[in-house]
Amino acid sequence: MGIAYSCDKDKGVSYEVWAGVVTGSDWVEHVRRQVADREWPAGDRSLTDLQLVSRNSSIGKAEMEQVVAIYRAQPKKLAAGKAAVVAGKDFRLSPLFRIFTSRHGFRLIVFSDMATACKWLGLDPKEAERSIVRLRARLVAETSQQPPTSP
Repeated sequence: MGIAYSCDKDKGVSYEVWAGVVTGSDWVEHVRRQVADREWPAGDRSLTDLQLVSRNSSIGKAEMEQVVAIYRAQPKKLAAGKAAVVAGKDFRLSPLFRIFTSRHGFRLIVFSDMATACKWLGLDPKEAERSIVRLRARLVAETSQQPPTSP
């Protein structure tokens, strides 16, 4: 399906949702859109929901290096702060990405549940869940409006 994000400047938090199959090129394109967005990041906190991303998703070392290069070219966009990733039991975050984020002052922790992630970020779990649900709905709407691809 893909990746969607939103920025809540009032609360200083950026939300992100990954769902379905996400390819490395999907991720690279998503990061390019984010760094071009004047509203992103919304502040020094980020909450990413990976609970519905498919096991069939594939992000390799080449895509990781592309994302690192994009962020490196935009140092002000990757501000010091906190990032919480809520993932399913089978998810593993690349050690390379953890190293990259820590070098830029960004603390990233992977959580197994939304409530704990929200507590760490200082967010209201109900408000965060509403934002995540809206993003999921937007992602579904956006992907269902795309024309089918040829085989």
